[in-house]
Amino acid sequence: MPTPRWDEDRQYWRMDARYKGKRKTFYSSIVSGKRGPAECRQKYLEWIDSIDRPEGILFADAWQEYLDWYRTKYKVTSWKGLRTRGTAHLLQPLKNKKVSDITKADWQRIIDQANIKIKKETGKGAAFDTLQGIATTIRGFCKFAAGKGWIADIDVPIYFDYPVRTPPRRTRILQPAQLALLLSPETNDASWYIHCFRFITLTGIRRGEFCALKISRDYRPPTGNRPGQIVITESISHDLDVTDGKSIHKGRVITLGRLAQAELDAHIERAKATGRVSKPVYLFPDADGGLIKPRRLSDAWRFFASANGITITLHDLRHTFVSYGRQLAGISEEDIKLLVGHTEQMSTDRTYNHEINMLPEDQRKRDAKALAEAEAINSVFERILNAMTV
Repeated sequence: MPTPRWDEDRQYWRMDARYKGKRKTFYSSIVSGKRGPAECRQKYLEWIDSIDRPEGILFADAWQEYLDWYRTKYKVTSWKGLRTRGTAHLLQPLKNKKVSDITKADWQRIIDQANIKIKKETGKGAAFDTLQGIATTIRGFCKFAAGKGWIADIDVPIYFDYPVRTPPRRTRILQPAQLALLLSPETNDASWYIHCFRFITLTGIRRGEFCALKISRDYRPPTGNRPGQIVITESISHDLDVTDGKSIHKGRVITLGRLAQAELDAHIERAKATGRVSKPVYLFPDADGGLIKPRRLSDAWRFFASANGITITLHDLRHTFVSYGRQLAGISEEDIKLLVGHTEQMSTDRTYNHEINMLPEDQRKRDAKALAEAEAINSVFERILNAMTV
């Protein structure tokens, strides 16, 4: 056991301790040469007892252990999100509380307070997805704690009440007129990234996957009768963390149609024309020849969209690709999953397939067909009516 020592300058007993890789200092303001050291030793014994007995672990220590474990199992982007939610909502009210003493009411209070905090900061309640994310974080931690023996299995919370159930943002797509505007030569000079926006729309590639594409590693130029292709190898987050992609479809190959290939070629020519890009590393280099940062690309899209009366996000261009591919190109859901990198369990149609406004010519054909059908049915009723009244 460490030996307490008297600090003459500060007038207290102090004992520095280390146990199982952890360090802690214990203090006593009792001047007595017996009771002061005894208090330090008592605090020390309680501390090592809390480490040896799982039920005595404090939330701050347990949370750090959970974070360390989580980082070895999941991508760094997921780990950062978990750490952020813990810092923003869990640590402050719970850090000095024993995990075994945290009740369902305490966890529910965390969610309620998160909603109040966000409402004060933004003037409106937290989005349902935000609160659900906090609840998922709590459940994940509690499952980990149960596995460690810090709490009983029955104490892992299942259900929470969300103070606000704001419906999620309605995902939209580029309708035909907007799509024509995006692809029109008239917008060629509207943004440095115009060919990037078009390429994402024409291939359904994710923003992070797009920014991570490298020429020598991921691009197969067209040769002979074989069209150009890209291979999805990595993804870059908005914090510039490089991961190996979002799903099991890492390594998927996307064959480029004529329009997509033309946008790729046009962007490369534009980059070379700056005089700062001679041998680019990235398939779609920025104006300085380096990486296009995902956040910058999103900001550029918002500026372009706002200037052209478009209200969808950059990610919605991916939804546009799926919707047109399914409804107008007739690609099966199974095949579209392979193109955009969805898992077998995900319902691509339910999430990504949206209604497309009809072109005027198609609408006229539909109206004419509907009128012909209505007249045919009407003639049947007229024949019956005439037959019965003769």
